[in-house]
Amino acid sequence: MSTFEQSWFERARAAHREGRLEDAENAYRQAWRENQSDPAPAHLLGLLLIERQEYSAAAAILRQAVKLAPQNGAIQNTLAHACLKDLRHEEAETAFRNALHLEPNRPDYAVGLASLLHDLGRSEEAVTLMRGVVTASPDNEAAEEALGTLCAATGALEEAVPYLTRAVLRQPDNPDLLLSLAGACKDLGRPEEAEPLLRRALALRPGHPTTEFNLGYVLMLLSTMQEGYALYEARWHRDGRQPRPFPCPRWEGQDTQGQTILLWAEQGMGDTLQFARYLPVLARRHRIVVEVDQPLVRLIRHIPGIISVVPRGATLPHYDLHCPLLSLPHVMNDPYIRNAEPVPYLSASSADAAQWKNTIRQILTPRPGDALIGLCWAGSIRDDDAGHQHWNAQRSLPLSAFAAFSQLPGAHFVSLQKGPPAQEAKYPPAGMNLLDPTIHLSDFEDTAALIMALDLVMTVDTSVAHLAGALGKPVLMLNRFTTDWRWRMHGNRTAWYPSMRIVRQPTPGDWETALGEARSILTRFLVAFRNGEADPLHGSMEIGSASETFPA
Repeated sequence: MSTFEQSWFERARAAHREGRLEDAENAYRQAWRENQSDPAPAHLLGLLLIERQEYSAAAAILRQAVKLAPQNGAIQNTLAHACLKDLRHEEAETAFRNALHLEPNRPDYAVGLASLLHDLGRSEEAVTLMRGVVTASPDNEAAEEALGTLCAATGALEEAVPYLTRAVLRQPDNPDLLLSLAGACKDLGRPEEAEPLLRRALALRPGHPTTEFNLGYVLMLLSTMQEGYALYEARWHRDGRQPRPFPCPRWEGQDTQGQTILLWAEQGMGDTLQFARYLPVLARRHRIVVEVDQPLVRLIRHIPGIISVVPRGATLPHYDLHCPLLSLPHVMNDPYIRNAEPVPYLSASSADAAQWKNTIRQILTPRPGDALIGLCWAGSIRDDDAGHQHWNAQRSLPLSAFAAFSQLPGAHFVSLQKGPPAQEAKYPPAGMNLLDPTIHLSDFEDTAALIMALDLVMTVDTSVAHLAGALGKPVLMLNRFTTDWRWRMHGNRTAWYPSMRIVRQPTPGDWETALGEARSILTRFLVAFRNGEADPLHGSMEIGSASETFPA
């Protein structure tokens, strides 16, 4: 580089250091024009353009720099980051791998590649990569931090906590690390450890929606419902989300003076069924219209007093105010559901239920005293949501896992399973007397009538659990260890559904123990049912077993 060229380059670097980005860009471009064979000005110009969020332009410049210096790992790494920001994921991965090939002892390059792989849904591959890096560079703090974060995201929680704990000790004022460690503690069944971490993160970054949401979730797990519901309102803005726009104000619990409130479903159908308990109460006090998913429309129309029930996406009737269903306990100042409609707050056609019972008995031919047991073993699948897939895998089972239930005397099973896992009903465990009528279930109204024809529902944590509970039907629910906030952390009863009994995994992924407990409970249920006991599910609980109610 000539003295003249050196002058332009040094001017550019000085301007860049001082934050005079426009001057720096002009000087970098001039230095590069003076010597097109030198990759340094192009590399630093690419870095500057990334800083200015001009990612496409940065990638174009950096590609030229790579051609000039194909053996330079740093330039490859910078190109990878530009492509990553420009959503050119395939090119970014190639550049990251080139950088690592050229400089295999650069953990920071591996961290970038691992982050990309995680974003692409290839988290296990990312974890494997970072485990190798941490083994090779055990003192590299950034690599440890990245591995801990990835392990937490993929469910390797026991492995994640030591890495994240050390990272937090090194950086006690890093809210992102506090958030990651809190999430791992929560998923390990230690929400009491997660709470102070989240409170510290929120103090460091007040008003941060994701932190507020996570703290609210943890507080509800711990039954601190009022503060939990208030913080849960941050769900509308967490992780960059935007709330659904409406042409009118949100209802905040005030007297409506004849105005109409739109109450709308916001999450899964199980959530809608759970919070539908407020609809009868509100219909007696206000003019309400309700928007729910199409499969719920007919069922919700049974609730008296609602002006109109419309499917999501359809043209809405006139309304003056709106409120999402899961905000009702907050806006109604009812954190412990004491002002909601008692169970059963949903109903099905008694004629349809009687027809189902007659049909089932004709096919399964139960003896007097035998029980008809509904069975649902898996949740729904969203192919476009990696996080949901991970959560669904945790809560779901294959039908074959129920093989030990096949020989229970007096048990006749009826499938309530919908979606792709329903195909498993064609090949039930050997000896299981299983009827699959789900081809005749077009919506939740049909499913509710079928459930009312049964004596017990055994299910994982799905909308079927909520439906059976809302109908007041005895429910035996198999719950994963990383429990949802509504089931809290401990106990076998829930204030949401008095007819439900919860069987929990004692450790993450331990379905074997949970299924063994469920089989023992079902065995006692069948005996009690045969003997005509009034509450054969809860009456079979051992003395001293934990109950689950909200605190006063």
